[in-house]
Amino acid sequence: MSIVLNWNGETLPDDVHEQMPEELQHLPAGRYVLEPVDEVPELTDEEEAGLQAAIESVRQGKGVSVEAAKARIDRILGR
Repeated sequence: MSIVLNWNGETLPDDVHEQMPEELQHLPAGRYVLEPVDEVPELTDEEEAGLQAAIESVRQGKGVSVEAAKARIDRILGR
C-alpha cells in the first residue's frame, strides 16, 4: 500500500503522523510517496559497477549541479 503525502513542511495529517518516523517529519515541503519496502532486491553486478563508477566520477569532480541535471532532463523530455 502506498501513501501520497502532500507535505507542507510543517504539519502532518493525523492519519499519517503515527506512520512517519521522526526523521521523515523534517523533510522539506513537497509531494512524497511513502511505500513499505519489505524485501530490498539485490543489485546485479552491472548495477553495482555502474553505481561505483558514478560515485568515483563524482569524487573526481566530474559531477554536475542539480540545476544542470534538471535542465538536461528537461531538454531530453522536451519541457
